[in-house]
Amino acid sequence: MRLFVCIIFCSTNLLFRHLSSVGYPLRSKYVYKKLEMLGQEAHKKISLSDKLTRYEKNLLKRLSLLTLKNLFNKSTDNCVSDDVITENLQHPRGVFVTLYSKNHELRGCMGRVVSDKPLYKAICEVTRLAALHDSRFNPVTIEEIPDLGISISVLNEPKLVDSYKKIRLGIDGIILKYKNRSALFLPHVATEQGWNLATTLEELSRKAGLMAHDWKSKEAKFEVFQSIDI
Repeated sequence: MRLFVCIIFCSTNLLFRHLSSVGYPLRSKYVYKKLEMLGQEAHKKISLSDKLTRYEKNLLKRLSLLTLKNLFNKSTDNCVSDDVITENLQHPRGVFVTLYSKNHELRGCMGRVVSDKPLYKAICEVTRLAALHDSRFNPVTIEEIPDLGISISVLNEPKLVDSYKKIRLGIDGIILKYKNRSALFLPHVATEQGWNLATTLEELSRKAGLMAHDWKSKEAKFEVFQSIDI
C-alpha cells in the first residue's frame, strides 16, 4: 500500500509539472480529469487477490472445512477456531462456497452477494447452506464429508453496468435482474462451460426462471463483480 501511495504521489507531481510546462492552468478541469484517470488506472493494477493475505485465505479454507467436519455435531459450534482473526476478516464481504463430490461433480453451491456478517462468520454460514440447503441436491451426508472438495469465492461489491457488452467473461461475475427475478454466475462459470457471452446470458436467464432471450430486454439490468477464488 505504501508503494501504491508513493507511485500516485510521484506520478501526480510529474503530471502537474508537465501540464504546467505546456500551458495548462493547474486548476483547470483538464488537470483534475487527468488526475482522476491516473487514479483509476493505478487502482486497476491492484489485484483483488492483494486484499487477502495467504494466511487469511488459508484460514477461510480451514473454517469452511471445520464447518463441514462439525456439520452433524449438535453439541459443538461448527465455526470455532483458535486462529487469530485478522481485522480484514472481520469486515462484511459477500462470499460463495462450492462443494464438489469425490468425482469432481458439483455437490452444492450457496452464498451471499452482500453480507452483514464478518467474513470469517459468513464463510461458516454459507458452507453450511451449500452442504444442506442447495435445493438442486440432496443434503450432504456424514459419509460424504471426508471426500468433499471446497472452492471459496470472496466477492467485492457488485456494480451496475449500463450495457451487457461491458461484461468481461472470465473476469466478471454477473447478476441479472429482470421482472422481480434475479440470478448470478460466478466469474469462472462461463469459461469452465466454454460459453460465449450470449450463451452465458441465456443460461443466466434460465437460471432466473425467465425465458432464454429475456436478457435482451431493455428493462433487464446487469451488475458485475470480481472474486478472490480460494
